[in-house]
Amino acid sequence: MGDRACSAVAAAAAAKAGCAKPERHRHAARDARPCGLRLGPFRRRRTASGLLAVLGPGTSPSPLLAATRPEAQRGSRGVLLGALRLGLFVLTCALSLTSCGRKSEAGRGPEPAALPREQTLYMAGLQWGPPSTFNPVAADPDWPVGEAYRELLYETLFAYDMISGELKPLLAKSCRWADDLTVEVSLDEEARWQNGEPFTADDVVYTYELARRYDLPYSAFWDYVADVKAVDAHTVHFKLDPKTRNRLMALEYICHTHMLPKSVFSAKETEFGGDATKLRQWTNPEPVGSGPYSLLEATPQRIVIKRLDDYWGKEARGLPAPLYVVHVIYKGNESGNLALEKGDVDVSQQFVPQVWKMWEGGKPVGTWLKEPPYFYVSGSMPSLIFNLHRKPMDDFAFRKAVAFALDYKQIAELAMTRYSPTMVPGLISKFGDEARYFDQKLVDELGWRYEPARAEQILRAAGYKKGADGKYRMPDGSPMHTLKVECPHGWTDWMSTLNIAAQNMREVGLNVEAEFPEYPPFYDRVQQGDFDMVMYNPSGSYSPAQPWLKFRNVMSAQDVPAVGAGRAFWNWGRYQSDEAEKLLAQIPTLSDEAERTKLYGDLNRLFMTDIPVLPIEYRPWLFYEFNTTWWQNFPTADNPYAPPQICTDGAGMLGLYKIRPSPRPAR
Repeated sequence: MGDRACSAVAAAAAAKAGCAKPERHRHAARDARPCGLRLGPFRRRRTASGLLAVLGPGTSPSPLLAATRPEAQRGSRGVLLGALRLGLFVLTCALSLTSCGRKSEAGRGPEPAALPREQTLYMAGLQWGPPSTFNPVAADPDWPVGEAYRELLYETLFAYDMISGELKPLLAKSCRWADDLTVEVSLDEEARWQNGEPFTADDVVYTYELARRYDLPYSAFWDYVADVKAVDAHTVHFKLDPKTRNRLMALEYICHTHMLPKSVFSAKETEFGGDATKLRQWTNPEPVGSGPYSLLEATPQRIVIKRLDDYWGKEARGLPAPLYVVHVIYKGNESGNLALEKGDVDVSQQFVPQVWKMWEGGKPVGTWLKEPPYFYVSGSMPSLIFNLHRKPMDDFAFRKAVAFALDYKQIAELAMTRYSPTMVPGLISKFGDEARYFDQKLVDELGWRYEPARAEQILRAAGYKKGADGKYRMPDGSPMHTLKVECPHGWTDWMSTLNIAAQNMREVGLNVEAEFPEYPPFYDRVQQGDFDMVMYNPSGSYSPAQPWLKFRNVMSAQDVPAVGAGRAFWNWGRYQSDEAEKLLAQIPTLSDEAERTKLYGDLNRLFMTDIPVLPIEYRPWLFYEFNTTWWQNFPTADNPYAPPQICTDGAGMLGLYKIRPSPRPAR
């Protein structure tokens, strides 16, 4: 994928110059971020994978849905973080120059009430509390800075396309493998910061070196890269760490790290005396990025950004259509979904139960697809994670029996309200860009399906016998303790999934109950290995490094402490396999696509042989709904000029350039 992604950049650059268009490949559709790679606490070298922790579900008809980030989810965690954000916001208003309910600078734009509706795009589903920081190196910056692939204010070197897997030119024009260990990135000579300073290789080197000096959200970049060097003002060399040689993760960080203006951040380093905590806590009230929008207003009710008509990319790609983009901060899903239905929101990234009923009711609402699953589904796979160090989950026969016990079709239709195709076994999706690695013959050979009788047959063959109460006992004759399947309270689509799963398991004689604790204690216990089975999403987010990331998050024991010896940030079940580690180490070093495909097949075979986790449904990386009352020509599967990345993320940003005001009815 690494070579393919780099060559795609060159092809896209050629197309921009008037040559043949690059070949488009397939679909691909975070809950939150490749990633974003803004994942979890600061240094993922230790916190290891926000990639695992980042993906909470969007919920069904529940208030306070987190469409993308776990912290935006419901329950006490959402309340606590909301209170924390409110406190930080009040402090920000007291200490900064950013306006709170007023214009942030005299003359920068009209008062909020005067924003012209026909020039303003309203969004929902990406900000769930009062804004507190616009610092891209903070642990959790607010919209439009949060998520390392959001291109409105700060930009990345490349814009990732979740459908084709291409890295589209942005601040950089192209990349290529100069040798087996070196990625050469050529920057756009026209790029400049919003303060007028040129964007150069020094800014690129500074951005990454900052994460070597300090503990920042993207510091794990240095787990994969040994050196970043400016060859000249517009050429940068990224030298891979020869020990890991991980091409996939190097490209992940190259295309999903916001570039920082060296002049601004080095001055702050000096001001803070090299104190990393102060640097992360700086709220950055007047951000200086390179993107086509600047911050105009931030209040507890909304965040407003305004188009910069002198944006550096204007000559090459024009300007976005909306003069203003407003993210309204709704209290929960219901209010945001009602606003979408009424046309008060133009683009939304929220879970909308039975979204098709909106257009059946005559509302001008649309999604990527007109038919189920409505949203773009690719490699995101919420899964049942087994604690492999607790009986009977440590028994492969038990895990295989569970795999045959679940009614995947019912889960897709009821719990996911038709937003998920029926699950296909394995950790490689048959949808999206990673489908080129999917092997139906392997699924036919080792896969599973809903067959309750087969589940019981497997249990009996492994020595499990039913007692007088109709429940299976352990092979040694002792009672099987009541097993718990858990997910956080308030994640209602997952709660529905687990209620179905628990009922399915009880129907084959397993003593299983679904429980829904609050998020903080749940997450703490799971990291420590104190659980039976939990539902979570090990997929990470759309990324040049998929599906390698999913396998790493499920099958790698590197940096994963033993149960009770510390927190695990991936591989919660503590799966261990020398063969898996060997394959995981080898795959990202390869440049030959055929060889990589073969090894992915070997890895998926091992996964399906051991079943360390059980994928039970697909999930869109992003929910993407739009209303055409005020704006039209949103990208769809029938009009796929941009991927369904909500018109703000990665290559989906093209949507902002191509939408047009809807005709107004004659008065």
